[in-house]
Amino acid sequence: MNRKEGVIPHIWCLSQDPNIVWLARHMGQVSGSSVEIGEHIDGVLSRTKHFPDIMLLDAEGMVEPNLFREFIGSVKKRHPNTVLLCLTSEPEQLESLNKLGVHKTFLRPYLIENMYSNLFCYLNQIKGDAIKKNQVIDFPGALQAKILIVDDEIEVCEFLKDVFEDAAHANFQVAFSQDSEKALKQVYEFEPEIMIVDLKLPRMSGMELIERLKKEPVDSLKDFLIFTGADSPDELEWLEASGYPYLIKPCNMEQLLSAVSGICHRWNLIKKAA
Repeated sequence: MNRKEGVIPHIWCLSQDPNIVWLARHMGQVSGSSVEIGEHIDGVLSRTKHFPDIMLLDAEGMVEPNLFREFIGSVKKRHPNTVLLCLTSEPEQLESLNKLGVHKTFLRPYLIENMYSNLFCYLNQIKGDAIKKNQVIDFPGALQAKILIVDDEIEVCEFLKDVFEDAAHANFQVAFSQDSEKALKQVYEFEPEIMIVDLKLPRMSGMELIERLKKEPVDSLKDFLIFTGADSPDELEWLEASGYPYLIKPCNMEQLLSAVSGICHRWNLIKKAA
């Protein structure tokens, strides 16, 4: 992937996602790369000059999956040194894209900071570590949400609060409650957009809390994420029937952040790129 000294890296971004387009343009600015933006793959392979060093490809809304994979295969064959970073909404595409030699595949819902980190690394390989991470600040496209955690274990509440408040390129405001009835009052005071709820709670279970809030809707509240050690057949059956995203304790924090990221993207809880 080495380039001659003085050669300006060239990035192509093929996406209709405004945050991905912003990412490509912004990384071009901080790295001194040239950037080209498009929405379709038509005519790309026919170009014989200035083929990019890095292609950021979004499968969403472009072509049928089979044609997208054919395009990837053609790029790898004709331009084997081009770095391919792909974004897809189809989990079944991950394995096939990796087999084709894609350098990194991202699955929606994505964490845009993960895409930034990978693009940053590949650009620095081309530029010789000339880009500093602190050149990228005030990250547009950051996740923004008020999160209320409801769990009877204070250690869990405090740990999750720290995880969300320290999350990179995100602006989460976090409160917590160890009691369902207190949480009901807090919902109207704090006005969260996301609630992370354990099912095993004193006095009123997490299931009862969620059902009550469904009957008495709160304008600010968009979605629930159930984070629980539930293991009874009734609880597991309720989880499956609820339609809400859920994680069974213990899980790693990357899974938790990814689940919250998915909710933020689904409900547009994102600071839009300018």
